[in-house]
Amino acid sequence: MAYKESKQDADYAPNMETLTDAGFDLIWGIGFLMGDAIKSTAQINPDQKYAIIDFAYGPETPKNVAGIVFQEEQPSFLVGYIAGKMTKTNKVGFVGGIKFPLIERFEYGYMAGVKMANPKCEVLAQYAESFTDAAKGKAIANNIMVAFFMRCLIYLCSSDRCLPFHQFQVIWISRKSFSYPTTHSCS
Repeated sequence: MAYKESKQDADYAPNMETLTDAGFDLIWGIGFLMGDAIKSTAQINPDQKYAIIDFAYGPETPKNVAGIVFQEEQPSFLVGYIAGKMTKTNKVGFVGGIKFPLIERFEYGYMAGVKMANPKCEVLAQYAESFTDAAKGKAIANNIMVAFFMRCLIYLCSSDRCLPFHQFQVIWISRKSFSYPTTHSCS
């Protein structure tokens, strides 16, 4: 077993090549951003097995690739429902990483859950346009919460500097404190 961390998008293809050359039985790509690198490497190496999390190629799926996808909107609907029931201000927030259909499904599920629980509730959403810039995500979260006296925010990102991709961080704060005194990770 081996692990290759990609520090930037340009690392995906070389890391796939390195792992392929090592002769592993199965090579995983974690995250939709690796879609192109997995597909091109798989096409060049038809005897090697690959799998990718959060990406599907549809009818163009190479025979040696398994795409693993989830119904992201379902767990985020439940988190949104809880937020909609618990808010006292009728305002909750969502901070996403990069605006991409996968992350938008998290957002839509969250918004639907909020609206099902509390039709009067407003969902304030903003994207950091990064999965690795935790400081930017936190700044956006702080700005949304300070501006709207919000008590619940869903913070979604994909990085070891933040949270594992399939986890949400629901942040409950009081109006007096913006230091995230109570956080709950939900997977």
